[in-house]
Amino acid sequence: MINLSPFSFLSSIAKTEATDINNPINKTKIFLQQQISVSLLNLYRAYTYNLSIGCNQKPLSIVRNLITTTQKIFNQRKKILFYPDFPYRKATLYQICLFLGYDVTNNSKEKFDLVIKWQRYKTFFSEEPILSQLSKQNFDVINFHCKDVSKSLTNQLFDEAFGYSITVNPLTYTGKCVIKSNLNAQHDGRIISCPTDKIESEVVYQKLVENEIEEEKVLEYRVPIFRQKIPCVYIYIKKIKQKHNAFLVIPA
Repeated sequence: MINLSPFSFLSSIAKTEATDINNPINKTKIFLQQQISVSLLNLYRAYTYNLSIGCNQKPLSIVRNLITTTQKIFNQRKKILFYPDFPYRKATLYQICLFLGYDVTNNSKEKFDLVIKWQRYKTFFSEEPILSQLSKQNFDVINFHCKDVSKSLTNQLFDEAFGYSITVNPLTYTGKCVIKSNLNAQHDGRIISCPTDKIESEVVYQKLVENEIEEEKVLEYRVPIFRQKIPCVYIYIKKIKQKHNAFLVIPA
């Protein structure tokens, strides 16, 4: 049964991603989403996101949360340009913007305070003329020089930074290791036993890190870096079956 109330329908539209094009209903929602002002869509998402993490269902708590969210939105009045792609709804960085009350746009013709290079699900990034122009206009474009997020390059940079390697040669290594696609966002990691009789193409082989903290759960640390600073560290707790693919996020 389809709920046709305006609030439920708007919620359904707001939760639809641009990649959800497998059926006509989602195509319709995406079309309608494109007709809604991005600021209005972000406003709706900011309130619903803050309500989902910041209060219980008691009326007084809801009212306080709505007031706090409104204050953040009107006190900040900041807008961030994500380009060339709009961030997906569950992206941590986008959720941070919603929590702080920042407006988000994908339109480079609007006025904005900060620019973030954002290309979804890609591994190798081509040059974006608009971002190059903004950089020449003294805009600080975060991720502007990021052109390669392949795991092979990540392994190389890890070796240089820490002085030891996380990769293994599956032909000579003895024990278990993790094999992953060299491409970004594939979530196809699996554990194999070494040595093997061949090396697969377009994959990397990494050491298996034992990070189990309790039955059926493992822990990971994610360290974001902005302008040479580490503002926080995220704690990720995952179910073991999700260890090398999709993850369960527990806010730190």
